Amino acid sequence: MGHLLRTPADLTPNAAVRDAARCILEAAHDRGALPAEVTPDRFRPPYSSTWPLTWPAEDDIAPYDNRDYPKLVHSATVDDFFTYQLKHELRDRPGVDVAAGARWVVAEVIRLGYRPRLHSNFDGYVLGKYGPGRGKPKWIERIGKKYQWIALNRLIGHLSDHAPKTRSPWEAPPPAVPGPESSIVRQVDPTVTEFEPASDAPRPWVPAYDWDAKIGRADAQWVADDSDLPTIDVASAERDGRTHQVWTNLYTHVVSTDDLPVALGELEGRDLINDLGMSRLPMSYNGYVGEYPFGRHHGRRPTSVSASMPCAAAHVSVLVSA
Repeated sequence: MGHLLRTPADLTPNAAVRDAARCILEAAHDRGALPAEVTPDRFRPPYSSTWPLTWPAEDDIAPYDNRDYPKLVHSATVDDFFTYQLKHELRDRPGVDVAAGARWVVAEVIRLGYRPRLHSNFDGYVLGKYGPGRGKPKWIERIGKKYQWIALNRLIGHLSDHAPKTRSPWEAPPPAVPGPESSIVRQVDPTVTEFEPASDAPRPWVPAYDWDAKIGRADAQWVADDSDLPTIDVASAERDGRTHQVWTNLYTHVVSTDDLPVALGELEGRDLINDLGMSRLPMSYNGYVGEYPFGRHHGRRPTSVSASMPCAAAHVSVLVSA
């Protein structure tokens, strides 16, 4: 984290490390806990890194396309890692060739220290015992794959500094305070304190809804009556004997009062969950779950609705995150 407060030349290009350090500093800034001399401009983008990069040719990575480097080249240049992670991060960047970027990741894995005498036997064992595809357990992975993630995060840092993605015309304007350099740099969410429940015992801080309240009532009557909304016992959220913070996400779909009859007509008889996706669980791509209470995501605050705009709720969905 100290590098984030020194000169730009000291900063690691690893976007994941940058993001983790910045998250700590942003949280401290939000709470007024930073020293007076540490201002946000010292840890927020833009950052600096080496440029231009040397893009390897196919012949440069050919020596690593063999059993001494299990699945390394195939994974980084052809397989799911390339298709669903690397390609997405490298496309729409001016002057960046995706295939060359994939070869850079392979070369960077070698530069970072992957060696057959240290890692090949383990990676070969993992592939042989658990398989090379999506069917393997989530808790096991090749050492080479971990190196691939480090290399890709380093590449994302370089590209974010010098070849940012071209924004599409339909995208919202960028926030005044830049967000994370990528949505994939957050592989582990340290703000989640509860995972799989230890048992099926009821948890009072995770309320269930009594759907019998809808029996014999028209949809409009059921929606208008909020007396059946469950109560959340926020004081009882415990894990390992400790009390944790609980909050509720209330999602409201807002339309102009003038457009409300048309909106209700369009929604009548539609499956709002599976058809339109209006009541899905909250997804956190650019922020940690624990950031929801203040919703900063590195400074990006929710867009407010002007008080002068006549509006009415067309649909309300209550979502609980514990």
